[in-house]
Amino acid sequence: MSATPDTRRHRHASRNDRTSASTNRHAHSRASTPPLPAYEPPIAPLNAAGHNAIIALLNAPSLRQLKTHIQRAEEKLTDSAGEVNERLTDARVRYQKERARKRKRANGETPAAEGGGAKEEEDEEEDNYDDGEEINRLARLEEQVQSVTEELEARMRQTIDAEVKLEGLKGVLADMAKEAEEATVAGAGAGAAGLRGRRTRRRRGDDEEDQDPEEVGDEDYEATPEPQMTGIPPSRRLGQKLDEESARWTGQSLTQRYSTNNAYIGFYRIVHEAKHPGDDIPPLPHASTWFAHKEDPHATSTATTDQTSARRTRQRRSPSPADSDEIAIERERISLKCPLTLLPFRDPVTSTKCPHSFEREAITDMIAHSSTTVPGPPSRGRRNRIRSVKCPVCSVVLTAEDLRSDPVLLRRVRRAEAASQREAEDDELDADGNPRRRRRQGRKSGITVASDDDSEEGGIRHQETADAAVRIKQERALSQARSAVSDDMDADE
Repeated sequence: MSATPDTRRHRHASRNDRTSASTNRHAHSRASTPPLPAYEPPIAPLNAAGHNAIIALLNAPSLRQLKTHIQRAEEKLTDSAGEVNERLTDARVRYQKERARKRKRANGETPAAEGGGAKEEEDEEEDNYDDGEEINRLARLEEQVQSVTEELEARMRQTIDAEVKLEGLKGVLADMAKEAEEATVAGAGAGAAGLRGRRTRRRRGDDEEDQDPEEVGDEDYEATPEPQMTGIPPSRRLGQKLDEESARWTGQSLTQRYSTNNAYIGFYRIVHEAKHPGDDIPPLPHASTWFAHKEDPHATSTATTDQTSARRTRQRRSPSPADSDEIAIERERISLKCPLTLLPFRDPVTSTKCPHSFEREAITDMIAHSSTTVPGPPSRGRRNRIRSVKCPVCSVVLTAEDLRSDPVLLRRVRRAEAASQREAEDDELDADGNPRRRRRQGRKSGITVASDDDSEEGGIRHQETADAAVRIKQERALSQARSAVSDDMDADE
């Protein structure tokens, strides 16, 4: 028997009433629930669990990954700045070579073109027009390179700021972990003393059990002391120490912040060397002058004027031996070959204790085969001994931790190789920029195939002699290092 329409409407109305009642009950329960209290930072001292958590945070992979990321960012910024400035330098070099080629052609050092003087005048006018266009293009390129270099320099300083902040955080956490450990030890001692006191009172109570309870009363009752918070809570102390580190860093001048930072020194050095092609590179300006244009522009202009006046005075007077010595040190020459392998650098590393550079594989092999050891950095409370060797150039003791990659030197090697290749290509061009034609020389009479074989064998023997010389040099350096090690051990005995 089917339900009537009135019955269906009644059921639907009942279902709606139940739903609305349930909704009202939930709304009433939510309204009656009290709101959550405001967040309060922890004020209790760190316990053993908190101490272990800080140690785990210090050793967490995230901090190591962040430091690696920052270091790679510094390397990329340095490489970008060097590449940008090298492009400008290469453009200038090409322009100067082109001008020299045109000057030779104008001076008649090349065969005259067909068409007489009219043709020469047209070529000269065209050359002057091209020179003006090239100068304007170089000026625009220089402005762009300067703008990009300034932006990269600002990013480099921001990256160094992030690295310093990370090191400050690690230092503050290490201090807090040490304080928590000391507090835990002190708390354990206080707990032991309290336990001994309670045992003493318990024995005293056993002796006084025979006394009248009314006479004893509550005189021996001693409430359990509540732990009192002394000093600043750990969370607030962490924030205060981080603020102090940040204020100390920002309170320093630009020279104090970045002139001694190895990453910024490498950045400044690679930009400086990218602006000067060739082997004769002016020495790096003193670090105190790097930020003079930002810290005190008036002092910079005054110093520049004084230096210009002094330079003009030296030029007016007659040269003297002292002046010759001064001119001799105005430029520096750095060897692009490893003193151990006698070959151009491929993966150079530079010592942080002395200014000498070596091929990574050669110097690390010397250290690995050395019998001399020195105390290494502390690791988990212990100081292990690590292998060391005397610098093959000086007497400074080096370890593997004292070697750092030198991207500036590697870039200089690549620039030298590129310059040699460009010079070889320029030798193949005449004054007009056209490739020269080589005359094919026939085989002279009296030369046989055996002579060619002898020349090839001579080339092979020459290469073998060079390889033997390199091997002898490495073995000699290793033997000198081992003899120095044995002398040191005899002296210690």
